[in-house]
Amino acid sequence: MTPPVSNPNDDRRTYQVAVALWALVILTATSVPGSAIPTSFPHWADKIVHFTLYGVLGALAARAFVAAPSARTARGVDARNWNRSHAGWLAMALLAIFAGVDELHQYWIRGRTPSAADWFADVAGVGVGIAIGMNMRRSNRKPVPKFDRET
Repeated sequence: MTPPVSNPNDDRRTYQVAVALWALVILTATSVPGSAIPTSFPHWADKIVHFTLYGVLGALAARAFVAAPSARTARGVDARNWNRSHAGWLAMALLAIFAGVDELHQYWIRGRTPSAADWFADVAGVGVGIAIGMNMRRSNRKPVPKFDRET
C-alpha cells in the first residue's frame, strides 16, 4: 500500500490560515492597554518581541504565498523562480504596511503609542522571517534527477 501523497496546495492553505491566525494574535497583543504591560523589562526588550512576532509572521507568509522553487526548464528559464522573488517582495511590502497600520492603531489604545522604532523592528523581523520561510521551502524541494536514464 502506498502512502498518501501530500498536495502542496493543502500545505499552502494550512499556512494561509496560520498567517491569518498569527496576524490576529499580533493585533490582540498590540491592543493590550499599556497599564497591563510589565515595566520591569528593559526599554529595548519590546523591540525583540516585535522582531520575533513579525519574524514568525514573515516565515508563515513565505510558506503560504511564495511558490516553492522548481527545477529549471530545458531552456534554463524558470518562470516560477522569477515569480517567486516578486512574491517575496510583495509579501514584504504588504506585511510592512500591516506593521505600519498595527503601529498606528496603537494611537487609540490607552497607554500605548505608535513608534517608528517598533515599526523598523517589525519590518526587520518580516524580512528575516520571509528569508527563513523561503529557505525552508527550498530545502523541502524534492531532488530532480540530472538526466533521464531508461532502465
